[in-house]
Amino acid sequence: MPAADWPDKVGPVIESATVTVGNVIDAVFDVNLAKQVPDNPSGIVAKVNDGVYKVATNILVSSKTLTITFPAASFSSGDDVELSISADVVEDTEVPANPFLGANDYPVDNPL
Repeated sequence: MPAADWPDKVGPVIESATVTVGNVIDAVFDVNLAKQVPDNPSGIVAKVNDGVYKVATNILVSSKTLTITFPAASFSSGDDVELSISADVVEDTEVPANPFLGANDYPVDNPL
């Protein structure tokens, strides 16, 4: 009997998120990504030091990495950063695509 070919129904999962410069976070997922149409950078918010909220201004997808741009000088050395992404920002590249289910207060590594 041949093995069952079960369809992939799982959306992308964040594996890590890192502040790379003072206004950019790279979020790495477990699968290749595609932006949902239309672009929705405002569906991404970074919470800084448990109280200052920064809304993304741009997003770029490259393979498994979502590069998120925020307003200038959003992050500094020592900042505690958490990332929230709504479900309507990215999806995987499967056919049919599986949407990302969203994330709330995902801890971001900040090596600045």
